[in-house]
Amino acid sequence: MQTQLDVVKRDLEERNRDLHKERMRMENMIRHEENYQSKQKLLTNSYEELSKELESLKKKVSELECERDELQKRNQPSSDTNQVQSFLETNNHVLQEVTSLKSTIEQLQQQL
Repeated sequence: MQTQLDVVKRDLEERNRDLHKERMRMENMIRHEENYQSKQKLLTNSYEELSKELESLKKKVSELECERDELQKRNQPSSDTNQVQSFLETNNHVLQEVTSLKSTIEQLQQQL
């Protein structure tokens, strides 16, 4: 009878150890799962923040592009003015050349 009791006792101790190991394994899995959930929550929050920032930056880029286009429109007349001024300067230079040539022709005619 004692041997049977010893056998049952050892069997019970072995099962108890197995149950303890399984419990430890399950607790470890639960900790890992909680850790993953925490990381997932952080990543989700980061993603949401980055998405908001992206939308904000897109809006800002759009505003800046509109502002750039408006500035280009305003600078266009200035560019036209610069072109007219350049044309006038060239025209003045040509007039000076023509005047100089006329003077030279008059001098040559007088010499004849």
